[in-house]
This record gives sequence, structure tokens and C-alpha cells, in this order.
Amino acid sequence: MTVVGGELCEVAVIAGTPYDSGLGAHLLRAEGVAALPYATATSPDEQDSLQDRSPDILEASFHDLLEQLRRQQVQLAMLFCNSLSSVVDHGNTVLPVVSPLTVYREVLPRLRSSLVVAGNAHALLGVERTARLTNAGHRMLGVSDPMLVRGIENGDPEAAFAASHLPNSLRRAKDLGLDAVILACTHLTAIKRIIAASCDLIVIDVGSMLVDRTVSAVRNGSPTRSETTLSCGPGESPRSSPIRTGDHGRDANPADGRLLHVGAISPDRQRYEAVITAGKAANPAQPTSAIQP
Repeated sequence: MTVVGGELCEVAVIAGTPYDSGLGAHLLRAEGVAALPYATATSPDEQDSLQDRSPDILEASFHDLLEQLRRQQVQLAMLFCNSLSSVVDHGNTVLPVVSPLTVYREVLPRLRSSLVVAGNAHALLGVERTARLTNAGHRMLGVSDPMLVRGIENGDPEAAFAASHLPNSLRRAKDLGLDAVILACTHLTAIKRIIAASCDLIVIDVGSMLVDRTVSAVRNGSPTRSETTLSCGPGESPRSSPIRTGDHGRDANPADGRLLHVGAISPDRQRYEAVITAGKAANPAQPTSAIQP
């Protein structure tokens, strides 16, 4: 474990905005893992703009941050942003990175079909591209809802969910006979229980699975590339262990987190303040869904 800016840090949580980087760090801390959040943008609007217009600058900032973390002797990074994982090349990094792509490679070969819910089209592309490489017969229906992400960040996720097209999309997924709903946006981890309560299908929360695998990598000792599996190539097989959605995201409140904002120009440390109120309307005793091998 190392000290960064006077704080203990086992894992650097890199995400698109202060909200999801703070959420990822909070969920790791709840599991006893010292984590610090790092955001690549200050808002969803800035994040989308960087991904659309300046992906090369964004990728350079991402790798510059990893190099800074390596010099500070941080051992592991968790890429807690689905769209960012699709935009930046992280197949060859100076630190091991636990990525949504790792989760996709576990999940997709075991499903015949899915409704994939994302925060923007970049995240959908990452899932579709991985499905093509790992399970070409997978039937994927993709839904992107940037306004739902903004509603979650604005502090009323339950109202944002109710006002979105997601409730109708969930009903449509069942009518189509799809196998599962994949939450391919880490903001949706905050409302996973609301979604599960509104849907009869298996709900696979990529954000919770990222936390589970990062905690496992830390507790198993010094993480290696093989343990985190990073961005494995087309010929690499997904893991054979059972896939579980986890139980993260219930009444999470990462208001005590701090972040290092890594912008296109220069980093700037800010205060992260947000209260996640999602999940209160859902049944906390609801069992965790799982896909068995």
C-alpha cells in the first residue's frame, strides 16, 4: 500500500466524471480497499465531448496518469467507466488495469442475447465489439441514454429512471425473450436495485463485477496482468468462474471522496460532493442474480 497526497491508496479508480470515480472509490472502501478517485472530466458533457472530439488527447491523459501513479508506487488501477474503456487503448499499460472489457469477456460467451444499457454510444460499441470477438452469435439490443446519466448525477436518480425510456425498454426486453440486461454504465450501479425491481430478467451490473474483481486482485496479493486480464486479445478465453452481479450500490454515499481531475490540459484536485440516494425503493432482501457456468 502506498500514500498519495497524504492518503493511503491501493487502487486508483479512473472514470469519466467525479460522480462515477467517487462511486467506484466508495464501493472499494466499503470492501476494505484503500482507493482514490481520478476523473477524466468534470461532467458528463465534458466527458462526451472529449470522447467524441479529442480521443487522442484523452488517451494520452489516461496513460500520463497511469505513469504518475506508477511513480507514486500505486499497484493497480480500476477503469470504472464503460465508455472510457472503449475509447482509450489500455491493452499495454504501465500498471495492471481492471477493465469493463474483462467483464464483457466473461459474460457475453454465456448469453445468447441481451439488452445492453449504456450512458453513451461509445460504451455500446465496446460491448458490441467484444461480442463480435467472443460470441458472434450473440443477439444484442443496445440502448444509450445520456439523459439518464445526467439525471443520476443531478441527485434524483429515481425520478430520472422513471422519466427515462428504460422502464419501457426493460419490458420490451422481456417481450423479445432476451436472456439478460447488462448495465454497461457505471452510473447505473447506483440504481441497480431500482432496475432489478422493474425487470424479471437477470440483471448483470458491470460496475459491481468490476469492484468484485478489483477486490479479489488486491486480496490475492500483488496484482499481475494475468490476474486482471486487462484488454485481452481476440484469442484469449474468458474466465470459467461463475458470474455474479454482486451487492454493491445500495444507498452508497461517497461524499467524503477526493479526486484528481485529469483534464486535457492540466490536473486539478477538487472536492467530490454527491449523495447517492438510489436503491431505497427496491427490496433490499432481493437475492443476487447469477449466471452459472
